[in-house]
Amino acid sequence: MKKILCIGILVVLAGGVLGQSRVMKLPVNEDFKVKNSTFTYQLPQTAFQITVTVIRKDAVPGVYAEWADKLLNLKNIIRNNGMNWTLKQLSIEPYIVADNTQIYLVELSKNQEQNGFLETLPATCLIENRHQSFGGYQVHTITVPAFFRNFANVSYENVEEIYTETQIVDSVLTYIPVSKTKTVSKSVEMQAREAADFITKIRNDRYALLAGSQEVPYSKEVMAYMVGKLDTLESNYLKLFTGYILENEYIYTFTVFPETNAGKSFIFAIDKESGVVENEKNGAENYYLEYKLPKDTIITPNNEIKNQGYCFRKAMPVDVTLSTDKQSLQKIGCYDIYQFSPVQQIPANRDRFEIGNYIIFHH
Repeated sequence: MKKILCIGILVVLAGGVLGQSRVMKLPVNEDFKVKNSTFTYQLPQTAFQITVTVIRKDAVPGVYAEWADKLLNLKNIIRNNGMNWTLKQLSIEPYIVADNTQIYLVELSKNQEQNGFLETLPATCLIENRHQSFGGYQVHTITVPAFFRNFANVSYENVEEIYTETQIVDSVLTYIPVSKTKTVSKSVEMQAREAADFITKIRNDRYALLAGSQEVPYSKEVMAYMVGKLDTLESNYLKLFTGYILENEYIYTFTVFPETNAGKSFIFAIDKESGVVENEKNGAENYYLEYKLPKDTIITPNNEIKNQGYCFRKAMPVDVTLSTDKQSLQKIGCYDIYQFSPVQQIPANRDRFEIGNYIIFHH
Protein backbone atom coordinates (compact mmCIF):
# COMPACT_ATOMS: atom_id res chain seq x y z
CA MET A 1 0.00 0.00 0.00
CA LYS A 2 1.10 3.52 -0.66
CA LYS A 3 1.63 5.24 2.68
CA ILE A 4 0.64 8.82 3.22
CA LEU A 5 1.25 10.31 6.67
CA CYS A 6 -1.43 12.78 7.57
CA ILE A 7 -3.50 14.08 10.44
CA GLY A 8 -7.14 14.70 9.76
CA ILE A 9 -10.71 14.33 10.95
CA LEU A 10 -12.70 11.31 9.83
CA VAL A 11 -15.68 12.18 7.77
CA VAL A 12 -18.78 11.34 9.80
CA LEU A 13 -20.31 8.37 8.11
CA ALA A 14 -23.86 8.37 6.87
CA GLY A 15 -26.46 6.70 9.06
CA GLY A 16 -26.80 2.97 8.71
CA VAL A 17 -23.13 2.25 7.97
CA LEU A 18 -21.77 -0.21 10.47
CA GLY A 19 -18.38 0.33 12.13
CA GLN A 20 -15.09 -1.44 11.61
CA SER A 21 -14.96 -5.20 11.90
CA ARG A 22 -11.90 -5.32 14.15
CA VAL A 23 -8.80 -3.38 15.17
CA MET A 24 -5.53 -5.26 15.78
CA LYS A 25 -2.23 -3.94 17.07
CA LEU A 26 0.70 -4.82 14.82
CA PRO A 27 2.54 -7.09 14.59
CA VAL A 28 -0.11 -9.81 14.59
CA ASN A 29 0.27 -13.56 14.86
CA GLU A 30 1.24 -15.53 11.77
CA ASP A 31 -2.11 -17.30 11.74
CA PHE A 32 -3.98 -13.98 11.47
CA LYS A 33 -6.18 -13.92 8.36
CA VAL A 34 -7.58 -10.80 6.72
CA LYS A 35 -11.03 -11.20 5.20
CA ASN A 36 -11.94 -7.67 4.15
CA SER A 37 -10.22 -4.47 3.11
CA THR A 38 -7.90 -2.88 5.66
CA PHE A 39 -6.00 0.29 6.46
CA THR A 40 -3.39 1.01 9.10
CA TYR A 41 -2.82 3.94 11.38
CA GLN A 42 -0.27 5.00 13.98
CA LEU A 43 -0.58 6.97 17.15
CA PRO A 44 1.28 10.28 17.27
CA GLN A 45 4.21 11.10 19.51
CA THR A 46 5.80 14.44 20.30
CA ALA A 47 9.39 15.27 19.39
CA PHE A 48 11.46 18.38 20.01
CA GLN A 49 13.80 19.99 17.52
CA ILE A 50 16.35 21.92 19.55
CA THR A 51 18.66 24.57 18.11
CA VAL A 52 21.70 25.39 20.23
CA THR A 53 24.06 28.33 19.77
CA VAL A 54 27.43 28.09 21.53
CA ILE A 55 30.41 30.44 21.69
CA ARG A 56 34.00 29.25 21.53
CA LYS A 57 36.51 31.70 23.01
CA ASP A 58 40.22 31.30 22.31
CA ALA A 59 42.61 33.27 24.54
CA VAL A 60 45.87 34.31 22.86
CA PRO A 61 48.69 35.79 25.00
CA GLY A 62 50.50 38.90 23.79
CA VAL A 63 53.99 38.63 22.34
CA TYR A 64 55.27 40.98 25.06
CA ALA A 65 53.23 39.54 27.96
CA GLU A 66 56.39 38.84 29.96
CA TRP A 67 57.14 42.56 30.25
CA ALA A 68 53.57 43.87 30.65
CA ASP A 69 53.91 44.40 34.40
CA LYS A 70 57.46 45.72 34.30
CA LEU A 71 57.00 48.28 31.51
CA LEU A 72 53.31 49.26 31.73
CA ASN A 73 52.20 48.03 35.16
CA LEU A 74 49.55 45.79 33.55
CA LYS A 75 48.32 43.04 35.90
CA ASN A 76 45.22 41.55 34.26
CA ILE A 77 46.70 39.94 31.16
CA ILE A 78 46.48 36.63 29.30
CA ARG A 79 49.60 34.61 30.06
CA ASN A 80 48.76 31.26 28.42
CA ASN A 81 46.74 29.94 25.50
CA GLY A 82 43.26 28.80 26.52
CA MET A 83 39.87 27.80 25.14
CA ASN A 84 36.39 28.05 26.62
CA TRP A 85 32.94 26.99 25.38
CA THR A 86 29.73 28.62 26.63
CA LEU A 87 26.04 28.25 25.82
CA LYS A 88 24.64 31.40 24.25
CA GLN A 89 21.11 30.49 23.21
CA LEU A 90 18.74 27.52 23.03
CA SER A 91 15.42 27.34 21.19
CA ILE A 92 12.94 24.46 21.12
CA GLU A 93 10.25 23.60 18.58
CA PRO A 94 7.78 20.73 19.14
CA TYR A 95 6.40 18.70 16.26
CA ILE A 96 4.43 15.51 15.78
CA VAL A 97 5.77 12.25 14.34
CA ALA A 98 4.37 8.76 14.03
CA ASP A 99 5.05 6.34 16.89
CA ASN A 100 6.46 3.17 15.35
CA THR A 101 5.58 1.19 18.48
CA GLN A 102 1.88 2.00 18.15
CA ILE A 103 0.71 0.71 14.74
CA TYR A 104 -2.81 -0.63 14.29
CA LEU A 105 -4.55 -2.59 11.55
CA VAL A 106 -8.23 -1.83 10.93
CA GLU A 107 -10.33 -4.40 9.06
CA LEU A 108 -13.42 -2.91 7.49
CA SER A 109 -16.89 -4.38 7.65
CA LYS A 110 -18.78 -5.38 4.52
CA ASN A 111 -20.99 -2.31 4.76
CA GLN A 112 -17.94 -0.05 5.02
CA GLU A 113 -16.47 -1.60 1.86
CA GLN A 114 -19.73 -1.17 -0.04
CA ASN A 115 -20.06 2.47 1.01
CA GLY A 116 -16.49 3.41 0.00
CA PHE A 117 -15.19 4.02 3.50
CA LEU A 118 -11.52 4.22 2.38
CA GLU A 119 -12.32 7.04 -0.02
CA THR A 120 -13.54 9.15 2.91
CA LEU A 121 -10.18 9.09 4.67
CA PRO A 122 -8.16 12.32 4.44
CA ALA A 123 -5.48 12.43 1.77
CA THR A 124 -3.67 15.66 2.67
CA CYS A 125 -0.28 15.29 4.33
CA LEU A 126 0.02 17.61 7.31
CA ILE A 127 3.11 16.18 9.02
CA GLU A 128 6.54 17.48 8.23
CA ASN A 129 8.99 14.59 8.02
CA ARG A 130 12.08 15.27 10.09
CA HIS A 131 14.93 12.99 11.00
CA GLN A 132 16.91 12.75 14.19
CA SER A 133 20.06 14.75 13.64
CA PHE A 134 23.28 15.86 15.22
CA GLY A 135 25.08 18.40 13.12
CA GLY A 136 26.99 21.57 13.67
CA TYR A 137 27.89 24.35 11.35
CA GLN A 138 29.89 27.46 11.95
CA VAL A 139 27.91 30.58 11.23
CA HIS A 140 30.16 33.37 12.39
CA THR A 141 33.93 33.41 12.66
CA ILE A 142 36.20 36.15 13.93
CA THR A 143 39.67 35.63 12.50
CA VAL A 144 42.90 36.96 13.93
CA PRO A 145 42.79 40.77 13.57
CA ALA A 146 44.87 42.08 10.69
CA PHE A 147 47.07 44.12 13.05
CA PHE A 148 48.27 40.99 14.85
CA ARG A 149 48.27 38.80 11.75
CA ASN A 150 50.55 41.23 9.90
CA PHE A 151 52.48 42.66 12.84
CA ALA A 152 56.25 42.39 12.39
CA ASN A 153 58.42 44.54 14.60
CA VAL A 154 61.92 45.38 13.33
CA SER A 155 64.19 42.95 15.13
CA TYR A 156 67.46 44.68 14.25
CA GLU A 157 68.91 48.18 14.26
CA ASN A 158 71.88 50.05 12.85
CA VAL A 159 74.42 51.16 15.43
CA GLU A 160 77.11 53.73 14.65
CA GLU A 161 80.42 53.23 16.34
CA ILE A 162 82.93 56.11 16.61
CA TYR A 163 86.52 55.43 17.48
CA THR A 164 89.97 56.81 16.65
CA GLU A 165 92.74 55.35 14.63
CA THR A 166 96.39 56.22 14.99
CA GLN A 167 98.44 56.91 11.92
CA ILE A 168 102.06 58.07 11.48
CA VAL A 169 102.30 60.78 8.90
CA ASP A 170 105.71 62.28 8.19
CA SER A 171 107.06 60.68 11.35
CA VAL A 172 104.29 62.36 13.33
CA LEU A 173 101.75 60.29 15.33
CA THR A 174 98.26 61.40 14.34
CA TYR A 175 94.83 60.44 15.79
CA ILE A 176 92.09 60.24 13.18
CA PRO A 177 88.35 59.89 14.18
CA VAL A 178 86.56 57.06 12.39
CA SER A 179 82.84 56.13 12.37
CA LYS A 180 81.46 52.75 11.41
CA THR A 181 77.87 51.53 11.16
CA LYS A 182 76.93 47.94 11.90
CA THR A 183 73.66 46.01 12.23
CA VAL A 184 72.80 44.36 15.54
CA SER A 185 69.81 42.25 16.57
CA LYS A 186 67.29 43.55 19.08
CA SER A 187 66.28 41.41 22.00
CA VAL A 188 62.57 40.80 22.63
CA GLU A 189 62.80 43.00 25.70
CA MET A 190 64.19 45.85 23.59
CA GLN A 191 61.28 45.43 21.18
CA ALA A 192 58.85 45.47 24.11
CA ARG A 193 60.40 48.69 25.39
CA GLU A 194 59.97 50.31 21.99
CA ALA A 195 56.30 49.23 21.90
CA ALA A 196 55.79 50.65 25.41
CA ASP A 197 57.46 53.90 24.38
CA PHE A 198 55.20 54.09 21.35
CA ILE A 199 52.12 53.66 23.57
CA THR A 200 53.34 56.57 25.69
CA LYS A 201 53.80 58.66 22.54
CA ILE A 202 50.24 57.84 21.39
CA ARG A 203 48.87 59.00 24.72
CA ASN A 204 50.89 62.22 24.58
CA ASP A 205 49.73 62.93 21.03
CA ARG A 206 46.10 62.36 22.01
CA TYR A 207 46.42 64.66 25.01
CA ALA A 208 47.98 67.37 22.85
CA LEU A 209 45.19 66.96 20.31
CA LEU A 210 42.42 67.21 22.91
CA ALA A 211 44.17 70.11 24.71
CA GLY A 212 44.24 72.14 21.51
CA SER A 213 48.01 72.46 21.31
CA GLN A 214 47.91 72.34 17.52
CA GLU A 215 47.59 75.52 15.52
CA VAL A 216 44.94 74.15 13.15
CA PRO A 217 41.34 74.49 14.46
CA TYR A 218 39.97 71.03 13.63
CA SER A 219 36.23 70.49 13.32
CA LYS A 220 34.40 68.26 15.77
CA GLU A 221 34.10 65.46 13.22
CA VAL A 222 37.79 65.54 12.28
CA MET A 223 38.78 65.64 15.93
CA ALA A 224 36.60 62.61 16.70
CA TYR A 225 38.08 60.73 13.72
CA MET A 226 41.71 61.39 14.74
CA VAL A 227 41.10 60.55 18.39
CA GLY A 228 39.34 57.33 17.33
CA LYS A 229 42.34 56.32 15.21
CA LEU A 230 44.69 56.98 18.13
CA ASP A 231 42.43 54.96 20.45
CA THR A 232 42.45 52.00 18.04
CA LEU A 233 46.22 52.19 17.62
CA GLU A 234 46.76 52.30 21.38
CA SER A 235 44.36 49.37 21.91
CA ASN A 236 46.21 47.25 19.34
CA TYR A 237 49.62 47.96 20.87
CA LEU A 238 48.28 47.28 24.37
CA LYS A 239 47.09 43.86 23.22
CA LEU A 240 50.70 43.05 22.32
CA PHE A 241 51.13 43.00 26.12
CA THR A 242 47.69 41.94 27.42
CA GLY A 243 46.76 39.43 24.71
CA TYR A 244 43.35 39.13 23.00
CA ILE A 245 40.36 36.79 22.71
CA LEU A 246 38.86 35.34 19.52
CA GLU A 247 35.16 34.39 19.53
CA ASN A 248 33.63 31.87 17.14
CA GLU A 249 29.90 31.12 17.07
CA TYR A 250 28.50 27.66 16.24
CA ILE A 251 24.93 26.40 15.78
CA TYR A 252 23.89 22.77 16.35
CA THR A 253 20.56 21.03 15.82
CA PHE A 254 19.32 18.08 17.89
CA THR A 255 16.15 16.00 17.95
CA VAL A 256 14.81 14.70 21.27
CA PHE A 257 12.03 12.14 21.78
CA PRO A 258 10.67 12.30 25.35
CA GLU A 259 10.39 8.88 26.99
CA THR A 260 7.68 7.96 29.45
CA ASN A 261 10.03 6.03 31.75
CA ALA A 262 12.44 8.94 32.19
CA GLY A 263 11.99 12.21 33.98
CA LYS A 264 14.43 13.94 31.66
CA SER A 265 16.03 13.65 28.21
CA PHE A 266 19.68 14.25 27.42
CA ILE A 267 20.30 16.88 24.72
CA PHE A 268 24.03 17.55 24.44
CA ALA A 269 27.17 18.17 26.48
CA ILE A 270 29.83 20.88 26.41
CA ASP A 271 33.34 19.56 26.98
CA LYS A 272 36.19 21.95 27.75
CA GLU A 273 38.42 20.38 25.09
CA SER A 274 36.06 18.91 22.50
CA GLY A 275 33.30 21.49 22.62
CA VAL A 276 29.79 20.22 21.88
CA VAL A 277 29.36 16.42 21.98
CA GLU A 278 26.26 14.28 21.45
CA ASN A 279 26.78 11.80 24.30
CA GLU A 280 26.77 12.22 28.06
CA LYS A 281 30.32 12.63 29.33
CA ASN A 282 31.85 12.66 32.79
CA GLY A 283 33.56 15.93 33.53
CA ALA A 284 31.58 17.78 30.86
CA GLU A 285 28.55 20.00 31.38
CA ASN A 286 25.59 17.85 30.36
CA TYR A 287 22.31 19.54 29.37
CA TYR A 288 18.86 17.96 29.74
CA LEU A 289 15.16 18.58 29.24
CA GLU A 290 13.32 17.90 32.50
CA TYR A 291 9.60 17.04 32.44
CA LYS A 292 7.08 17.92 35.14
CA LEU A 293 3.68 16.28 34.73
CA PRO A 294 0.42 17.80 35.98
CA LYS A 295 -0.13 17.34 39.70
CA ASP A 296 -1.28 13.85 40.82
CA THR A 297 -0.59 12.41 37.36
CA ILE A 298 0.63 8.81 37.32
CA ILE A 299 1.93 7.25 34.12
CA THR A 300 0.52 3.74 33.90
CA PRO A 301 1.57 1.04 31.43
CA ASN A 302 -0.74 0.59 28.45
CA ASN A 303 -3.29 -2.15 28.87
CA GLU A 304 -3.36 -5.06 26.49
CA ILE A 305 -5.16 -4.09 23.31
CA LYS A 306 -8.07 -6.42 22.60
CA ASN A 307 -9.95 -6.94 19.36
CA GLN A 308 -12.35 -4.05 19.86
CA GLY A 309 -12.60 -0.51 18.54
CA TYR A 310 -10.13 2.21 17.71
CA CYS A 311 -7.18 2.90 19.98
CA PHE A 312 -6.10 6.48 20.63
CA ARG A 313 -4.34 8.72 23.12
CA LYS A 314 -4.59 12.41 23.91
CA ALA A 315 -1.69 14.79 24.44
CA MET A 316 -0.73 15.60 28.02
CA PRO A 317 0.43 19.15 28.95
CA VAL A 318 3.92 18.92 30.45
CA ASP A 319 6.19 21.64 31.86
CA VAL A 320 9.64 21.46 30.24
CA THR A 321 12.74 22.86 31.96
CA LEU A 322 16.34 23.17 30.77
CA SER A 323 18.80 21.79 33.33
CA THR A 324 22.36 20.55 33.82
CA ASP A 325 23.86 17.89 36.08
CA LYS A 326 23.97 20.41 38.91
CA GLN A 327 20.93 22.64 38.63
CA SER A 328 17.78 23.67 36.79
CA LEU A 329 18.50 26.63 34.52
CA GLN A 330 15.25 27.88 33.02
CA LYS A 331 11.67 26.83 32.39
CA ILE A 332 11.22 26.64 28.63
CA GLY A 333 7.45 26.25 28.46
CA CYS A 334 4.46 23.91 28.63
CA TYR A 335 4.10 21.49 25.72
CA ASP A 336 1.61 18.79 24.73
CA ILE A 337 3.36 15.40 24.79
CA TYR A 338 1.38 12.45 23.39
CA GLN A 339 3.51 9.55 24.61
CA PHE A 340 3.04 10.54 28.26
CA SER A 341 -0.69 9.67 28.01
CA PRO A 342 -2.01 6.08 28.18
CA VAL A 343 -3.50 4.39 25.12
CA GLN A 344 -7.28 4.17 25.35
CA GLN A 345 -9.61 1.91 23.41
CA ILE A 346 -13.22 2.58 22.56
CA PRO A 347 -15.87 -0.08 21.90
CA ALA A 348 -16.29 -1.32 18.35
CA ASN A 349 -18.79 0.20 15.90
CA ARG A 350 -18.24 3.78 17.07
CA ASP A 351 -17.40 5.50 13.80
CA ARG A 352 -19.03 8.74 14.92
CA PHE A 353 -16.15 9.07 17.38
CA GLU A 354 -13.77 11.48 15.59
CA ILE A 355 -10.76 9.22 15.70
CA GLY A 356 -9.03 11.44 13.15
CA ASN A 357 -8.29 13.95 15.89
CA TYR A 358 -5.98 11.52 17.63
CA ILE A 359 -4.25 9.31 15.06
CA ILE A 360 -2.00 9.42 12.01
CA PHE A 361 -3.42 7.66 8.95
CA HIS A 362 -1.67 5.24 6.63
CA HIS A 363 -3.55 4.25 3.50
